[in-house]
Amino acid sequence: YIPDTISYVAKSTDLSPSTKLLVSSLDSSWFFSDWLGAFFDAENGWIYHEDLEWLYWTDSENGSWFWSNQKDWLWTSEDVFPYLYSDNSGDWIYLSLSSEEEPKAYDYSTNSWTSWKDLILVNQATTPQNSNAEEEAISDIFHSNSMTEDEKIDAIAKIILLGL
Repeated sequence: YIPDTISYVAKSTDLSPSTKLLVSSLDSSWFFSDWLGAFFDAENGWIYHEDLEWLYWTDSENGSWFWSNQKDWLWTSEDVFPYLYSDNSGDWIYLSLSSEEEPKAYDYSTNSWTSWKDLILVNQATTPQNSNAEEEAISDIFHSNSMTEDEKIDAIAKIILLGL
């Protein structure tokens, strides 16, 4: 829900500490930032962004950090948005936010486009160095007779997403 009218211009002191933005109030905890767009301020550090969905927001000296499910910590500022720096991948993400289609992200660590919802940023620090060990573990799970198909899928997914 994005309200149609802007009722007044608010200063950051009028908002919860989680926002720290100069925004226009749209309606009952909905705000609009010229650079970030429309979002709902839950007043506990969480915001619901019209395109990026639930984000935990924390302000820093040179910008803002967001925590997002499957993406972990992302940094941006008014000067660099729609670029986000991923603490997980150690690289940049470019957001393509168009009102005509779902948000897309270009991940510079993989040089690929994906929808924002499907974007998963791999933590480079925990990426296994020995992919043969991963392949062997996945093969062992796949051929296991002591696991159900659902247990196999869950175990293999964890190895792919989190490593050994």
